[in-house]
Amino acid sequence: MPKRPALNLPRHVDLQTLRVFVAVAEQGNFKKAAAQISMVPSAVSRRIQELERVLGVQLVNRTPHVVEFTGAGQALLERAHRILKELDGLSLDMAGFTDGTRGTVRLAASVFSLMESLPDDLARFTQQFPSIGLSFQSLSSRQVIEALRKKQIDVGVFAASAVPTGMRAQVYRDDRLTLLVRAGHPLARRSSVGIADIAAHEVIGPLAGTETEQLLADQARRHGMRMRSSIRVASFDGMVMMAQAGFGVAIVPANAWQRFGPFRGLRRVEIHEPWAVRQLLVGMLAGTPGASVAGRLFVWLGEGRGRG
Repeated sequence: MPKRPALNLPRHVDLQTLRVFVAVAEQGNFKKAAAQISMVPSAVSRRIQELERVLGVQLVNRTPHVVEFTGAGQALLERAHRILKELDGLSLDMAGFTDGTRGTVRLAASVFSLMESLPDDLARFTQQFPSIGLSFQSLSSRQVIEALRKKQIDVGVFAASAVPTGMRAQVYRDDRLTLLVRAGHPLARRSSVGIADIAAHEVIGPLAGTETEQLLADQARRHGMRMRSSIRVASFDGMVMMAQAGFGVAIVPANAWQRFGPFRGLRRVEIHEPWAVRQLLVGMLAGTPGASVAGRLFVWLGEGRGRG
């Protein structure tokens, strides 16, 4: 038997040989080990002999009824267990990436979608799939769609009148807009209003280029009017505070009143026209695999699994 082990062990010791070696240890003899791993006893014996030749040490003491491991054999057995356990763990990790249960999803959502139950839905998603991480940012609906097209994000939640070209989308929530007015404002006594009523007053608007800003401008233009909106703020809180201070009326999602209101000094007035009812969509690029982590979040939000 050679006295020097081969210098390049990975080239000579394969994983199947280590599995054979571990099976011999578990079963105590070659015949039972062969049955466990679907090999003939002579093939098991040759594997062990070749392993001893490569390593240059005796690993087992062969007796008629049982196999006893030498000190070198015990040392190799401990290391073989660790190697195979690590390999099995690696296999599970890689399987998670291929079946959509492990990885990171880049998500963006419109500011107003946060007025819905999106934070709670995402929390339930991460509880259900703890190995999937979320990278989140808040953008306007148009920016969300653009980020999807540029592949800067994987999944987006946005308001749109139709599914953008090249994307796959599902309805996430119905989105109804409502009017917030200061108590004592002329519209505060109304039960509902339309675009003509709103256009007659200063509107605290969202930033230019947002879906809501464009919607209001389009509706006013269709009726031959122009929105009065000299005050624009980037956050929902800012719109509420400016309305409370009397700078104008604010148009926000109706659910914002239900989730965070009532707001001191403000009243809610319904908008009775069809344009105030929109849909929030969850979307991803059409070619995104359904078995990916992005596909899993897309289905989760679109099918409403996160809703409590």
